[in-house]
Amino acid sequence: MRALILLLSAVVLILAALIVYPALAGGTGGATASTGRLFDATRLITDARAGESATYRDERGETWTFKVEMAVPGGPERPPRIRIWSIRRDRSGDPLPGGTEVYEHRPTRHGLYPLMAPADPEGYDRVWIWSRIRWAAVSWQGKPRELWRVDLIDPALPEAGGADHVVAWLDESVPVFGLVRWQRRDRTWELVDWSPR
Repeated sequence: MRALILLLSAVVLILAALIVYPALAGGTGGATASTGRLFDATRLITDARAGESATYRDERGETWTFKVEMAVPGGPERPPRIRIWSIRRDRSGDPLPGGTEVYEHRPTRHGLYPLMAPADPEGYDRVWIWSRIRWAAVSWQGKPRELWRVDLIDPALPEAGGADHVVAWLDESVPVFGLVRWQRRDRTWELVDWSPR
């Protein structure tokens, strides 16, 4: 009888492990990939450190650099704050008029996704709605790479023709926002230079 109880207990434990382990490893539901990777949004903007930077270039040759000037971790009495300086330059490297900005990103107010300060209601910096997260293979710097693809909705743009659709490819190891590439309207910005965390 004792052997039967031990055998049944072992079967129950094995079945429980088969059910629970895939869920913990990301095998079912949520923002996980078929590889079992978990999308860790807390390793994007919220773990930014002072001094790290990332520069992006679009098809027109314009560049956009983001640099973390200050990062104050959250605590019991205060939310986290990240002050980010950015500059946009034309294809010859000259700053664009109005292209320099400093803003404070507050994850408790602006969320986890980048470019979200409420400075310009028609600009890149407003809250975008996360609609889908999946693992995707893309070509970056001439090599295939697997990244997180995040589909978003920009609520300030019209729905007609998908004008409100934004797509971002992210990797937690990339400085500042974790952004490797993003597309919005007719422009694609791609990471070309960075200073590591």
